[in-house]
Amino acid sequence: MYVVQGNAAQMHFIFNGEDQGAYSVDIPYQEGALYAVVDVYGTTKQVRIVQLYGDHLNKVASLQSVCRHTILQRIPFSAVFSLPLPQKLKDYLSYEI
Repeated sequence: MYVVQGNAAQMHFIFNGEDQGAYSVDIPYQEGALYAVVDVYGTTKQVRIVQLYGDHLNKVASLQSVCRHTILQRIPFSAVFSLPLPQKLKDYLSYEI
């Protein structure tokens, strides 16, 4: 995730919901698009880069993301679209928002 602090931003690694700290600071995010290159291997299924507004590093997981995580721990990912839920919730659960 990246955290905006004034005119610059910090990029943080989050693993399993835990902030591993800033690995890059003073990123000039207002000067243009922010791009990241991520090299993954093994069973990695998804990588997301999200912006966290303000200085909320100790509050990484929102209630929404905790609920999504809990649901996805209890059902197979392939079963998301067969749930009796509105399409927007299914999209949110499958990260297609």
